[in-house]
Amino acid sequence: MNRSRLKQLLSLNLVALGVVLYLIGKGAELGNGPPLKDFPTPVDPIPSVLMLTTLVVDVAVTGLALSFLLEGGK
Repeated sequence: MNRSRLKQLLSLNLVALGVVLYLIGKGAELGNGPPLKDFPTPVDPIPSVLMLTTLVVDVAVTGLALSFLLEGGK
């Protein structure tokens, strides 16, 4: 296994996680409540749902890339 490729993959995951956390933070505005029925100004849940989906896809792609890295050394 090439250690520099592994470091690149982990660095890319760290950057992706930072972007996801930034966008989740930007989606939640101060003064708005959770997206429930009783709150007059709810937060839009779509950005949070999309970022959660992005995290799931990122985990799957990372697992696939790690398997390619492990098999590439043989």
